[in-house]
Amino acid sequence: MEAVNEAYIKAENLTLYRGGEPVLENLSFTAPLGTALIITGDNGAGKTTLIRAIAGLLPLKSGILTFAGKPLLHNPIVQENMIYIGHQHSMTLKMTAAENLIFWAKLHGVKITKQNIENASEALGITSILHREIGLLSEGQKRRCGLLKLAVGLDRKIWLLDEPLTALDATAGKQLLQLIDKHTENGGIVIAATHHPLSLSRAIHLDLAVATS
Repeated sequence: MEAVNEAYIKAENLTLYRGGEPVLENLSFTAPLGTALIITGDNGAGKTTLIRAIAGLLPLKSGILTFAGKPLLHNPIVQENMIYIGHQHSMTLKMTAAENLIFWAKLHGVKITKQNIENASEALGITSILHREIGLLSEGQKRRCGLLKLAVGLDRKIWLLDEPLTALDATAGKQLLQLIDKHTENGGIVIAATHHPLSLSRAIHLDLAVATS
């Protein structure tokens, strides 16, 4: 087990490009276990680019990303401890929420049971739509179904969320924030890019406008 003082995601002098142009330059930050790092900034500031880079979906132009002192990118052990949810639901429209969740779990090696799925749907208030085709749901309902990954992946330490409150009503938003608080209480890390204020008990903040100025 790594020493406690090394148990964080650390970024050192990250530079990220989009469309051949620099979006973020020389950005550094840390996100310790048991915290939610909230990334804010104006449109085009690089919030989504940063989240996708941490998820390993975009290359770094330069800089280093580590977790517990070891490389974060392309590290199978770290990847197996991570859940990434983008601002789109990324589900198959002809499948139900439950079927999408089972498919995702098999693809990513997450062990789930029927009880896990039921508990997750109750936590997000979507039991009544769990077995309806995704294509028949509203945007808010689709978003909540996509968040089922978090409710069954509580053992995965790192959650990466891009605009997590998008399309959620007040009740669903509160349920998600409670889920995030529970995750950080249990020692997880949440990194969330957002335009919306997130009322969380263990939040630290990274304003890209300040961090890169």
